[in-house]
Amino acid sequence: MNVEKEAGSGQSERQVQQTKTDLNIYKLLDQMGIHPDKWLQFQREKEGL
Repeated sequence: MNVEKEAGSGQSERQVQQTKTDLNIYKLLDQMGIHPDKWLQFQREKEGL
């Protein structure tokens, strides 16, 4: 049971890190003048393939 908890917490940490990375990319694209909405649409299309 402890092993499952450890695996679960690791996944949670990865999810938080991924969210931070996405926010950093979002801010960077916004500064570059690239519309984040277009980027998010591209990400959804990429995941759909």
